[in-house]
Amino acid sequence: MIRILFLLAALLPLQAFAEARSLASIEKTKELAEAVMSDVGNNAMLKGLALLKPYVMFSEAEFNAQMNNVSSQLPVMDQHYGKSLGYDFVSKELIGDTLVKYIFLQKFERHLMTWHFIFYKPKDKWLLNTFYFNDDSAALFLR
Repeated sequence: MIRILFLLAALLPLQAFAEARSLASIEKTKELAEAVMSDVGNNAMLKGLALLKPYVMFSEAEFNAQMNNVSSQLPVMDQHYGKSLGYDFVSKELIGDTLVKYIFLQKFERHLMTWHFIFYKPKDKWLLNTFYFNDDSAALFLR
């Protein structure tokens, strides 16, 4: 089966950190993840991912390169997975008052993908630390 991974790491140039927007509360982190998944679940993956652009901690060029990569994979995903049928929220995991991770399932006609959003609170605001998606649903059973 096709293997797709979109990973945005936090080890990026410091200049990009200053440009990334923060979120005022943990509730806002969930709202952002849900907004992305709403678009993704409605066959608008690029639109959903674009919602994250103001919050990523790397350059616009790097973000655009990743979007182009995803865009080139969409026809293959459509062929292998079928039409997106929506999404399900799986879990919220807190680590202290500093990290929160949300996991969602994107449902397709013939397969599914897992989506992960990790937010970090260094002081009083939340930052999008990492997000990624892949088709390794078996990993959910190892948690």
